Amino acid sequence: ETHFSNLTRLTTLAASQNRLRFQPNSSWILPFQCRIIKLGQWHLGPKFPRWLKFQKNLSVLDMSDAGISDILPTWFLNLSTQFEYLNLSYNQLTGGISHLNVREFVDLTSNRFTGPLPRVFPTLKFLMLSNNSFSGPLFELVCNPLRKGPMECLSIRGNLLSGEIPDCWNHWRGLDYLNLENNNLTGKIPPSLGHLNLSVLKLRNNDMFGELPSTLQFCTSLIILDLSDNHFSGSVPTWIGDKLSKLEILSLRSNSFDGHIPQKICQLQSLRILDLGNNNISGSIPKCFSNLSAMANKSNQNSYMFQWSITRTNLFCMRTLLVLKGRVDEYSTTLGLVTSICLSTNRLVGEIPKELGSLVEL
Repeated sequence: ETHFSNLTRLTTLAASQNRLRFQPNSSWILPFQCRIIKLGQWHLGPKFPRWLKFQKNLSVLDMSDAGISDILPTWFLNLSTQFEYLNLSYNQLTGGISHLNVREFVDLTSNRFTGPLPRVFPTLKFLMLSNNSFSGPLFELVCNPLRKGPMECLSIRGNLLSGEIPDCWNHWRGLDYLNLENNNLTGKIPPSLGHLNLSVLKLRNNDMFGELPSTLQFCTSLIILDLSDNHFSGSVPTWIGDKLSKLEILSLRSNSFDGHIPQKICQLQSLRILDLGNNNISGSIPKCFSNLSAMANKSNQNSYMFQWSITRTNLFCMRTLLVLKGRVDEYSTTLGLVTSICLSTNRLVGEIPKELGSLVEL
């Protein structure tokens, strides 16, 4: 406390990625009013810092990975109306959240929040709520007619969401990243998702079913499409190869797809990971797989995924699961170096084409 007592004009306190301890007396009031406080990876807990209650000018707050294990206080939700940026990820915060009026960026990843999804400010651009215990439907969040600005990132993976994905994405035109994997979502993929300019769509490990809607072919900017571990059926659509030319990761694993592998898949020259394992796919392995040139060349920084990720440093952690011979491996920091084709546990016949020998990066 004594270190701060004379800093009455301080407006920015930015010292993240340290392991310093700051646990003042609960009745202590900071002698300054900050606009920016960044204390990520400090030891601020286990109680939620009460000294924040009197910061009336705060617009940027980062207390990620700060050892806080407490209920998020009501006074803080009211304080959040002045925030543009809020990062409380990787703590042990509990309780429900009725509303979040942060204007641009919210990251509450890896806490223990429960209850329905919070109401959010209409101009919010980044909303990351992954790895909590939020439950209930998506309808109120997705179909809110008051949305004004373009949401760019929505990540709610690893929660307890249920019900169908609502078909009202037409006013989410700016959405670039959508991750709803590891929930309890049911129903079909809504056609209106095809009207978005998505780079990443992850719906893995839900209870969704039906054929893939043809409107997805209009998501021509897709780099990652992961629909694995659901109950999708029908043939693998030919338009994936025709229209989604930027795809680098395609995972349709553990569904009920049937029919042959479409020759059009061979047109995906940027494809680095192809996983069609554990389906009902029949026929032979296409010889034209040799045209998957990204699997024949060393990884380079011209890939769509690399160019996309460097513009979003520290916002997204790119991960994917590969299942090889029954073993599940997760790749994140080395994902750009990985190439893989998995066709196991299907009804394929014939020989492995010798042309696959040209894919030297496998």
